[in-house]
Amino acid sequence: MAYGTIDPEKCERMLARIHHRGPDETGRVQLENAWLGHQRLSIMDVAGGKQPIADDTDSAYVVGNGEIYNHEDLRDVLSEVRFATDSDTESAFRLVLRDGSAALYEVRGMFALAMAHTDGRGAVARDPIGIKPLYWARLDGTTIFASELRAFDPEDQPFVEAFPPGHVWTPGIAGHDVAEGAMVRFADAVPQNTAVLFIVAERDLKVNNANHAVAASKLLRGPNGVPRVLARRAGDVMTFGVEDAPGL
Repeated sequence: MAYGTIDPEKCERMLARIHHRGPDETGRVQLENAWLGHQRLSIMDVAGGKQPIADDTDSAYVVGNGEIYNHEDLRDVLSEVRFATDSDTESAFRLVLRDGSAALYEVRGMFALAMAHTDGRGAVARDPIGIKPLYWARLDGTTIFASELRAFDPEDQPFVEAFPPGHVWTPGIAGHDVAEGAMVRFADAVPQNTAVLFIVAERDLKVNNANHAVAASKLLRGPNGVPRVLARRAGDVMTFGVEDAPGL
């Protein structure tokens, strides 16, 4: 995927390098300030789920990798929408088209999604935990994305970074610095003030004293913004809870 000044040959090279990820079908679409490509491994809607998927007017497109767990629930919420496919990716796509990129908070699953519109709008997002891989490189006039490091041209690889989980990037205004864009967090790996418990038998965890409990707590500490996990022992069972969650 690319946003900004498009080099179609670079994009095609990147797509070809990840052919192994989806050998069933190859799809791409080029707009004025965006290029989306997809290598498809057919799982959902085998017959009709080819990507990029377009909206009703062929003015907005999406490519995606992963699985949207609550795609049927999203379709119920979007009862007014006439879906073109049975693909779970289209459910998330239609939600964002209707409600904006902030609606990604409602999407449950493991995913990397890229959307582009003929008017210059777009969005690239990764699931809150970062289960699905996504990398990006901010180059001069262009921002490019791929699901594997090997997809990038060798001269671009020093600029490649892992795209942060739970974030959505949107391109700049068409006619200005499209590639610059803006980044917003739409979800944490563990929602704030959410009670989370993990019950683990000692024989599985091998935690057998207070020092080990402290070590387990440190190991389970999440990234910035995620509450610290505490450990409590009762017999041969360890209970883990989120520090700031009510009732723990």
